[in-house]
Amino acid sequence: MLLTIHDANLQKVAFVDNDKQGTLNYYDDTWTRSLLTGSSTFEFTVFKKSIKSDNALQKAYSYINERAW
Repeated sequence: MLLTIHDANLQKVAFVDNDKQGTLNYYDDTWTRSLLTGSSTFEFTVFKKSIKSDNALQKAYSYINERAW
C-alpha cells in the first residue's frame, strides 16, 4: 500500500510503502472499518531513524512528527 505524506501546502514530501526501496516502511498496522458510518482508519508506526540521508528523504524528516499524524 502506497501512502503519500504531504506538507501544509499539499506538496508531496515522502512516501510510505513496504514494497518499494528508498521509502519509509510501516509496521504494527491496523485497518479499522466502520459499517455504521462508512469510514475507515489506517493506523501504523514508522521508524523515522531508518530514513536514508538523501535530499528528498532528509527534507521529509522535518515533516514527520507526532502532530503531523
